[in-house]
Amino acid sequence: MQPALIDTATLATQWVGSEFAPRWSVIALVLGAALALGMLSVRAGAVPTLRRGQRWFHAASVLAWTCGGWLLGLRLLEAPSLAETSVRALLVLLVVVVALPILRDLYSGLALALEGRHRIGDDIRIDPHEGRIIGFGLRSVILRDRDGTETSIPHRRFAAREIVRLNLARRDAPCQFEVALAPGLDLDVSSRRLLEAAMLSPYAAPGRRPEVFAVADARGGMHLRVHAYVFDRAYEARYRGDVLARADLLASTSSESAR
Repeated sequence: MQPALIDTATLATQWVGSEFAPRWSVIALVLGAALALGMLSVRAGAVPTLRRGQRWFHAASVLAWTCGGWLLGLRLLEAPSLAETSVRALLVLLVVVVALPILRDLYSGLALALEGRHRIGDDIRIDPHEGRIIGFGLRSVILRDRDGTETSIPHRRFAAREIVRLNLARRDAPCQFEVALAPGLDLDVSSRRLLEAAMLSPYAAPGRRPEVFAVADARGGMHLRVHAYVFDRAYEARYRGDVLARADLLASTSSESAR
């Protein structure tokens, strides 16, 4: 009776594997889509036209990774015998246990994306950190402090802590961008010119004085970073364009005056 039971279990295992195990091509397609969605989610924050859909890209990426992992698990469990299937199942379970911190970050990020309470550009305070959200990764939130320091906060920690939105009481929204400084231009004059343009823009929030900082890039070039507030988040792109246009206008006016 025992050999018959073993043969029956082996046949059942082989039938399940042949019927339900997905093809490698399907697994590769799903994992490729998950990777593409993840990259799109990370880079969408830098593209204004894609920024609104970033949380949906993130949610779709996590769901695609989940589906791909499930299909891969089914494929790895396919074995000619019940004993080998059991060993593979234990190995898959061990991998899941080891990857639990990563999985917690991924699914905490999924919950944050579906809730949609926080967006890029929000000024927040979480624990000792206070700054602006500049990006959402698959595993962490990137926060930039006022001194320019960037901090990555894991999604599980971000979801578990008390978060204070500093710009909730008013519609003013932070706006930050950088302008490359052309060689030969005076740093102080350019900073003053850009600050003046940022203050004169009609999209600037009243009572919020802009700030201009000089920062160096990796190649040794100089950039001017503008940190300001617009009276409404919807006009952030217009504010940037207006400031750049006014800075050019001031430059041409100054040149004509010098002549």
